[in-house]
Amino acid sequence: MFEQQQVPVRCFACGTSFNAEAQRIIDVGEHSGLKMLFLTDQLNVAVCPTCGTEFPLAVPIVYHDPDREFLGVYIPPEAEVTELQQHQQVGELTNALINRIPPERRKAYLLQPRQFLTLESMKQAIMEMEGLSREMIEEHRQRAQLLERMVEALDVPERLQAIVAANEERIDEVLFDMLSRSIEFASAHGASQLAQQFERLYDALMEMSYVGRRLRAQQEIMAEFGERGLTREDVLEQLVNVTDDAVIEAWVMAARPLMDYFFFQMLYCSIY
Repeated sequence: MFEQQQVPVRCFACGTSFNAEAQRIIDVGEHSGLKMLFLTDQLNVAVCPTCGTEFPLAVPIVYHDPDREFLGVYIPPEAEVTELQQHQQVGELTNALINRIPPERRKAYLLQPRQFLTLESMKQAIMEMEGLSREMIEEHRQRAQLLERMVEALDVPERLQAIVAANEERIDEVLFDMLSRSIEFASAHGASQLAQQFERLYDALMEMSYVGRRLRAQQEIMAEFGERGLTREDVLEQLVNVTDDAVIEAWVMAARPLMDYFFFQMLYCSIY
């Protein structure tokens, strides 16, 4: 994956000058998780170390999706560069991208990047290409913000539990997938401390949330019975003794093929 680069910036709120990390080349072929990070404005955002103000970085961007043979380029107007300098920047970024692609996979579209005048128009083109609506993007953004809030509450279990209880409908398989991708992304960028925080949150949600307990139970069921397989007796024993609805749902999902007429006869006899 292309490394982030340090760029000098100045906070518009307090005037502090500092370096921020920018992702100039977004290659979703190398890391698919970058797509939603880009579309939900989670890439190329600076946070002032003095006043905490967040603001977007005005940096040139090359966006590449090899599966859709799409190469887009955006040069921010704030850069105040000449047309010749724009061509040079586009050339440098696209050449860096092409040099990472094996010769046998290089196609003609790589030589004709689509240039966008605004960042919003680039995102709109990507959303249309992916069949994503603004509602889908907003839902993803809200999940990302929820993850951030829960990470901040990691050291206060009562606060984390309250957030989980208030957001059970959003703590689903999609959020767990986002969390897994976040762990992968942080690890790939050398952000080991952030990766550890995401891992801690993953473990906590497996215990605190309904979907987490169900997923954990499914993993345990598959691990325990992966070799010898499930029997009706195994399923009956668990369903009779387990009280957690999430675990019961996991057993029902795992044992659905066994839940036939004979199983319900056994269940009836065990109850009456």
